Amino acid sequence: MSSSSSAPAPTEPAPSDVTEASDADVALFGKDPMPRLVDVEPMMDRPSSEPAMVRLYQRTEDFESVVEHTETFYPFFFLSDASLLNGLSHDFWCKRLKGDNFFRHIAVFQTWSAYWDAVRQIERRTDSDESWPDEIYRVGSPTQQYLMQSGRTCLLDMTLDDLHRLQLDIEVYTEGGFPNAERPEDKIIIVAFSDNRGWTKLLHLQDGVDEATLLQRTVDVIRERDPDVIEGHNCFSFDLDYILDRCDMHGVDFAIGRDGSVPRTYDSSMRFAERTVDYPAVDIVGRHVIDTYFQVMAFDVFSRDLPDYSLKTAARYFGLVPEGRTYIEGVDISRAWREEREKLLDYAIDDVIETKLDALHCHESQMYEWLPYNVNKLDEVPDSDEARREWLAEGEYEAFVESLPDASDKMMRIGDESESTTDQAGGPSASGAEGGAPDGGSAGSFPPPGGSSTPA
Repeated sequence: MSSSSSAPAPTEPAPSDVTEASDADVALFGKDPMPRLVDVEPMMDRPSSEPAMVRLYQRTEDFESVVEHTETFYPFFFLSDASLLNGLSHDFWCKRLKGDNFFRHIAVFQTWSAYWDAVRQIERRTDSDESWPDEIYRVGSPTQQYLMQSGRTCLLDMTLDDLHRLQLDIEVYTEGGFPNAERPEDKIIIVAFSDNRGWTKLLHLQDGVDEATLLQRTVDVIRERDPDVIEGHNCFSFDLDYILDRCDMHGVDFAIGRDGSVPRTYDSSMRFAERTVDYPAVDIVGRHVIDTYFQVMAFDVFSRDLPDYSLKTAARYFGLVPEGRTYIEGVDISRAWREEREKLLDYAIDDVIETKLDALHCHESQMYEWLPYNVNKLDEVPDSDEARREWLAEGEYEAFVESLPDASDKMMRIGDESESTTDQAGGPSASGAEGGAPDGGSAGSFPPPGGSSTPA
């Protein structure tokens, strides 16, 4: 039987120069004006019986460094029938929402163990064999829910150049056609870097530098430069995937997360009009990953005149080819490594600079379009107009005052996507363990006042 408990105090908004925001600003940028938030990560390694937490990464006012904060948030879901929680042996809050839509209650928990026990209890009482009972509606991931709870958005008060963006490109030696990371002899021979602060760097095999050393230095460079965004062309399916496989072969921890963690990988897919592209997604704690290959494909959904989506083709199409650009065909990379090494090193630097230019061209018009969607990763925002309208429509319920339509309503589909699917030209939907917590907005603090720990 659940016992009563007082609701924790609401999170204080971060200081801001903004004294009053218009309704439009609140709708687009959130009600909490915390600026320069570059990433939010749920702290899922904590014991599930302890209060749920998130870690925030925020650029300083001079944009020169990143500071970290930790905050509590409250896992929640919407529920059609609050009596399904009767007898739950955890403290929780349950509030009746206004209106007569299907999901008339919001249930809020302090810990993940209470949240999941509640889900399992509802599964048993409804004899549900679905991954989520129809009586429950959840919104995205812990990160998305935290942003909705707090009324914050990533990248507020930032321009594209305020983000520290690092580009990465690798070259691989192979005598067997296309490189295969499982073949020991198909080594990474060059790792090229650039960033939006005028810096470039080349790492390559040489006397005293074997592949394992090259990989460790790659980790060291990324951690030292500490970018907010890592960009590459086809980097999900090739560069990052190949590096991860070779690190595994050599026993090198590709620990490039801001918390020192190795990236999490999972199978994902992306739709571009009639095409679906499967790829191995990479989630790096504290950082975003942008693949310009997908951005070029998204552009061609509307233009339909690109002959292919290669880096060189895109650069020529957009008029971004650097003066004196060095070209080497992909089939000639291994020969050039043996016979024209200096030319190949020039080619590698030109490749990574061209990636930066392509990324800037693709990002520039999209920077402020990312803000309204209350997501964590830059590649999680849907690019199709229909998906964006649905996402923003869902936001009308974010005050957690009104009841929600059931899942048969088209508007409710976006927040209920699995992590392995995306909308047209968008990125993977927010991934990770389910949960999060909204704020009461104008209705008050969160957990919502007026609720009780025993459902009515």
